[in-house]
Amino acid sequence: MAEVLLLTLPAVEHQRTVRLQKRPQRKRRFYQRDGRPREVKPFEKVLMCLLSLRHNTSHEIVGRLFGKSANTEDSAFVEALPVLQGLFPNQKWEAERSYGREVAKWTPAQVQLGDRG
Repeated sequence: MAEVLLLTLPAVEHQRTVRLQKRPQRKRRFYQRDGRPREVKPFEKVLMCLLSLRHNTSHEIVGRLFGKSANTEDSAFVEALPVLQGLFPNQKWEAERSYGREVAKWTPAQVQLGDRG
């Protein structure tokens, strides 16, 4: 787990810095560590995203585990997921994206019961 955080945290911070520097409606220049401290630390964002993906739990539950709201966890998930996908490509992401789109339709007649004896 520590290796995942060591690889992911710099990428999450870099993505955030680039996003803030390129924001067109920004009124003043971006400086690192300027302004109010963040509520959600970068490592919490990554851990929330991994926990949500691993256990397939709702954003509300994962947010409560960290003492945050569902909206905060959802924002962290949206920030950390593209970084994780870029650093750790796998076919699982395709399965995750298609999950829930096509729900298998079956009838009780199609279910085969094994021999009980």
